[in-house]
Amino acid sequence: MTPTLLSIAMRHFLEVARSGSVNQVAARLFVAPSAVSRQIAKLEDGLGTSLFERHPRGMTLTSRACSCRRTYATRCWTPSS
Repeated sequence: MTPTLLSIAMRHFLEVARSGSVNQVAARLFVAPSAVSRQIAKLEDGLGTSLFERHPRGMTLTSRACSCRRTYATRCWTPSS
């Protein structure tokens, strides 16, 4: 699965990466926390790697996820020739 620019899974990934909390993202986007978790799991499954380290008080990006986020941002915000 290759995420698209506006995919729900990528939006949820980026929001959780920013806030570190599935519950905060769910509240901000007016969706259930389980929906956010499912989208992240779908993305992880498609990429074949874990994107977050789960902790009792939130989530942090894995090194692979930092790489993915950087690559995604570069592709999205670099003007095309």
